[in-house]
Amino acid sequence: MSADSKNFSGKKLRVLQITGSPVVGGIETQILFLLQRYDKRRFSVDVACGNSTEGALRDEYLAASARLI
Repeated sequence: MSADSKNFSGKKLRVLQITGSPVVGGIETQILFLLQRYDKRRFSVDVACGNSTEGALRDEYLAASARLI
């Protein structure tokens, strides 16, 4: 059993990523990169968009199981 699995209680950890909106930019692309790599069994990810939840990366964020707020 690995150290990671010993610390995993079965309850998903909640993660909040913050950005202006899901447009194509440096931070927004990095958030997408992370979203695609989170273990969805262990993490529940919300992306807080300060300006708008609309943008070119919206569908990709949603496909990566993120909730846009």
